[in-house]
Amino acid sequence: MYWLTWITARLAFAVFWRYRVEGLHHLPRDRGFIVAANHRSFAEPALIGCTVPRRNFFFAKRELFAQPLFGLYLRALGAFPVDRGGADLRAIRYSMDVLRKGRVLVFFPEGTRSPSDAFLPAQPGIGMIALRAQVPVVPAYVQGSRRARGRLWAPRPVRPRFGPAVEVADSGWTTDREGYQRLADLVLERIKDSARSMGETVTEASRSADHE
Repeated sequence: MYWLTWITARLAFAVFWRYRVEGLHHLPRDRGFIVAANHRSFAEPALIGCTVPRRNFFFAKRELFAQPLFGLYLRALGAFPVDRGGADLRAIRYSMDVLRKGRVLVFFPEGTRSPSDAFLPAQPGIGMIALRAQVPVVPAYVQGSRRARGRLWAPRPVRPRFGPAVEVADSGWTTDREGYQRLADLVLERIKDSARSMGETVTEASRSADHE
C-alpha cells in the first residue's frame, strides 16, 4: 500500500503539478534522519513523502484517525496519531523509535499550517526529538504548494528543495528547552535560506490562537 501510493502520488505530482526535486544528494543514506519542511497546504506530507526514496513516518492529528478505514490507510502510509493540545509522550516515544531504527521522520517545525506564505515561529519539538535521538535534520522548502492546492493543474511548478543537513551529534547543543528552541530556530532559518535561494520573499507572522 505504501509504495503503491508513493508511485501514484509521484506520477500525479509530476504530470499535473510539474513537480521537480532539488538537493536529493543532501539526504543521508545509511541512518535515520528528520526532514523539516515548511507547511502551507495539505500536500506537503505527500510531496515530501513521495520524494524521499525511503519509508517515511510523520505525525498526524488524532482526529484524522476517527474513521477506522481511513485511519488504517494513514497508518499504512506511516502516519501516527498525535494529540495537539499538549505534549503527547506516546507520539514522542514512537517518533524516537522510528529514528533509532534508522528510518525517516517528516516534521513541520512551525507546528501547524500557515494560512499564508509567511512563516510561523518554530516550535521546540523538532529540537527535542533531534537532540534526544541524535540524528541530523535536513531542511526542505516546498515552493508553490499553497498556490497549487485545490487545483488539478498548478499555476507554477511545485518544487521541493533539500538543503545540507544540520548535524546535532557532539555539537554542544544543550538538552533543555532553550537548546531545543535554538535548534528549532536554526532549522527554520535554513528552510528560509532555501526559500530565498529560490527567489522567494521571506516574511514572518506571529502565532495567533487560530493557528494552534
